[in-house]
Amino acid sequence: MHLLKLEKKRGQRISQRPRQRVDGLAISLTLAEIYKDWDTVGEQSRSARKQRFRKENRLARRWLLVTARLSFGVLLICSKQLEREM
Repeated sequence: MHLLKLEKKRGQRISQRPRQRVDGLAISLTLAEIYKDWDTVGEQSRSARKQRFRKENRLARRWLLVTARLSFGVLLICSKQLEREM
């Protein structure tokens, strides 16, 4: 949502496809900011990048939940085993 507001402030037209959800549009805008070649790569590459982004985002949300419950010190002492358990 924040990215959509920024795009409106910049005066850029947001190209939302019919029946595209807002979260999908936000992901597309985020990935376009991260990858400068977003408009030129193929659909298969875009799909792989979106899938990787969603996977990393899901993992980040889990870590945020853990740190909210235990404190951010858990990030310093955690191991690969704890990451696999999540």
